Amino acid sequence: MSYQEPKNNDYGVNNCESCLEKQRIIDRQLEEIGRLKQKLRINERKGTEGFFGSSTPSSQVPVKANSLAENQAKKGGASKGQGSIGRQIFSQEEADEKRIAAVQAIDCPQYECALSRQSANERAVCELERERLKKIYYTIERKVCPKCRRIVSGKVENAFPRMSLSNDLIVEIAEQHYVLGRTLGQLTERFSLPYATVADCLHRIGRKLEPCLEKLKSDYRASEVRHADETGWRTDGGNGYSWYFGSKDVSLHLFRATRSAGVVREVLGTQQLGGVLVVDRYGGYNRVPTSIQYCYAHLLREMKDLEQEFETDEEVKNYTDQMKIALTDAMQLRKRGLVEAEYLKEAEKIKLKIEELSDRQARHPAVRRWQDFFVEKAERLYGWCQNASIPAENNYAEREIRKIVIARKMSYGSQSAEGAKTREIWTSILQSLKKREENPRDKLIETLNNLSQNKNLDIAEELFGSPIPQFA
Repeated sequence: MSYQEPKNNDYGVNNCESCLEKQRIIDRQLEEIGRLKQKLRINERKGTEGFFGSSTPSSQVPVKANSLAENQAKKGGASKGQGSIGRQIFSQEEADEKRIAAVQAIDCPQYECALSRQSANERAVCELERERLKKIYYTIERKVCPKCRRIVSGKVENAFPRMSLSNDLIVEIAEQHYVLGRTLGQLTERFSLPYATVADCLHRIGRKLEPCLEKLKSDYRASEVRHADETGWRTDGGNGYSWYFGSKDVSLHLFRATRSAGVVREVLGTQQLGGVLVVDRYGGYNRVPTSIQYCYAHLLREMKDLEQEFETDEEVKNYTDQMKIALTDAMQLRKRGLVEAEYLKEAEKIKLKIEELSDRQARHPAVRRWQDFFVEKAERLYGWCQNASIPAENNYAEREIRKIVIARKMSYGSQSAEGAKTREIWTSILQSLKKREENPRDKLIETLNNLSQNKNLDIAEELFGSPIPQFA
């Protein structure tokens, strides 16, 4: 009797060419499916969060949280049963003017009998007193010396020679246009003035104020805490950038065609400076001659994006959850009103937590990449731990440059390079004066009146005084 030989379980290597080709097709399809799933997740995020993810401006978010059906169904106003406090009106003592709404009739219109006086009612009304453009025609008086025959003429004290708008009117238009965001077309219509006249006066006064920019740059370099940011700005139809450099005393706005580090060197120079510069991680600030503090708000958004990108990975979720708490605590620490010793103690705890998260042995490559970042860039991440005056985020610059973003939406940029330069001067001076003076408009008008009478006046010294002491 013959028996069948047992089968060998070692099948060896399958050298079948058709089988190998099928496996290659399967591998390519699996790889393609993975890529398509990744694109699908990205498109779904863009559909809900916008093109820039968590950094998308609120105006460009496709679906906002307060637009959901359940929120739209909510009714406003006080809750049922809550008592009313009535309308809040001002008293007689607070009124600027008192009037009497008199009864003109003497007899009753129905029975024709005499009306008798009753107790009066009271009502408070706020009225708008519209600004009215006053046209003044000057007669310039002249006198002559009988000996030397020298002629002495009278002077218009509130306007520059050969300029048809007074200094206070120019400052009013400049503030409305460059600070409050109204367009020149709206302002010229409001004051019934020619557009070319207004634009020419703004350009001419702007050139007289230009020396103040160097003074503001010097004060900015001397500040203890500096902020910087940039956003898009079109000039004469071409793409460009609006740069913001600010501190508690300075708001410097520069309009340039480039986003290169040369603009940063123009403002901060090349000499080593004290203090700190709070910025995002844009590479143009990497070689500034001062200490850098990276913005934690940007890092927090990066953590949220990382969590959403790998939402099914437990290691990524665990890391991002803890890192988001630490970053948020760092940004909120200055708002807790702690004394210096308590602040430094709490700051050290948060720093140690971030360092502990960065030193863990992670397996996921995305987590390892961020761990390496927090280790390699440590010198630019913990300036806020040393001094409570140094913020852990750059929200100050974000709020300041928001005014330029609104102006960009209203006016679509500048029509010429001269217009961008004029905006640069006026915006920087008006915003900086608001930080230093109780009545910035009055200060600027007074200085322009003095300059119109004395062309040798040091306009920068007159407006912004002596230099800020250098921070060591």
